[in-house]
Amino acid sequence: MKKLITIVVLFFTILLGCTQEVYLKTNLNKISLGQTKEQVLSIFPSRKDGLRGVIPGMEIRAAHHSANGSLLEFGEVLLSDGVKPTDSYWFIFENGLLVQWGDQKTEKKFRLDMMSD
Repeated sequence: MKKLITIVVLFFTILLGCTQEVYLKTNLNKISLGQTKEQVLSIFPSRKDGLRGVIPGMEIRAAHHSANGSLLEFGEVLLSDGVKPTDSYWFIFENGLLVQWGDQKTEKKFRLDMMSD
């Protein structure tokens, strides 16, 4: 019996160590249009968690100069509500300021609108 308990504890320890933690969607309450890229990145930094390794932060995935010379940067972060699997959220910065953000469902529409400017 003692051996079985040890195996079960070891199994769950390994399983817990292999899961990847992400930020919760409640962090979106800290986001508002007009914030600087640095402010938004500071809400979602990559960080080490002693139990689960690295929690991935926001990453800038692409950058583009629009026809009017604005620098557009596209950030992405994975978020969870704590129950459901993670969702990808995107953030668009124009000249270092947040101008759009949303989930993956609306990303393509806004990305295409921004690229056509």
